Amino acid sequence: MRNLRFTVLVAGTALFGCLALPNGADAREETVEAYPAGSRPVAAPGFSAEGILGSGLDSQYGLMAGARGGYTTDQGVYVGGNATRADRGDGATDTLVGGELGYKYYATPKLELRPFALAGADITSSSDLLGRRNGTRLAVVPGVLAAYHFGSFFVSAEGRLQVLPTPVAPSLLGGAGLIF
Repeated sequence: MRNLRFTVLVAGTALFGCLALPNGADAREETVEAYPAGSRPVAAPGFSAEGILGSGLDSQYGLMAGARGGYTTDQGVYVGGNATRADRGDGATDTLVGGELGYKYYATPKLELRPFALAGADITSSSDLLGRRNGTRLAVVPGVLAAYHFGSFFVSAEGRLQVLPTPVAPSLLGGAGLIF
C-alpha cells in the first residue's frame, strides 16, 4: 500500500505539472517546430531518454523502476526500447525488456500525449525454493503517457495495462527525461 501511495504521489505531481503550470514557463523551441495559428504543434525528430518509477495498482506488482530511450521521427512516430523491473508481492521480480512504438501528439507546444504499445520479454526471477520457476514469457503492454516539457527536460506520468502475461496488471509510473 505504501508503494501505491508513493506512485500516486509521483504520477499526480507529474500530471499536475503537465496541467497546471503557466504558459510563461520555459519555451520549448528546441523540440517543437513553430506552427501557424490553428494548427497543432508537431514533434521535432530526435532522441530521448527517461528514467521511470512507479507501482502496480493491484497485488500483482509493487515498486517498479526502469528506463526508456528512443527516437521520434518528424511525423511524431516514437520507436524505442524499455526496461522495467517490478517487485512482486510473492518475493519474485519481473523484468520487462522490449520494444516500444508510440505516437507523440502535442496538445500544446509543451504538453505531449503519447499512446504506446510495448512488446517484449517478461523475465521472472524467484529467490525462493517453494516451487516457483524462473522463466521468460511474451509481454504485451499498451499504455498512455502525458509529458510536460521545459526546454529539453520533461516530466511524465503514464498508465500501463499489462495484458500478457496474465493476469492483467495495471500500473502507474512517473518519469523525468531529456531530449537530445
